[in-house]
Amino acid sequence: MHPLLQALQDGKVDYKQPQQELQLKAQELQHKMQLDTAKLQLEAEKIKATNQREGAKLGVKLATDLDNSQRADQQAGAKLGVELAKELGKGDG
Repeated sequence: MHPLLQALQDGKVDYKQPQQELQLKAQELQHKMQLDTAKLQLEAEKIKATNQREGAKLGVKLATDLDNSQRADQQAGAKLGVELAKELGKGDG
C-alpha cells in the first residue's frame, strides 16, 4: 500500500485541515472585498460631495460676476447720461 494511503487510514494525515484553511482564506478574501467595496463607495460619495460644492461655488461666482457686470453697465449708462446732459446744457447757454 502507498505510504500516503496508509497514513490516511491510520489517521496520521488530516485531510480536513486544508479544507478548513481554504474556507478561512475564502472568508478573509470575502471580508477584504467587502471592505474594499465600502472604501470605494465612501470615496465615490466624497467625490460627489466635492463636485456639488464646486458646482455651488461656480454658481455663486457666475451670479456675482453677472451682478458686477450689470452694475458696471448701469454705472457706464449713468455716466453717459450725465455727459449727454452736460453737452445738451452747453448747447442751451
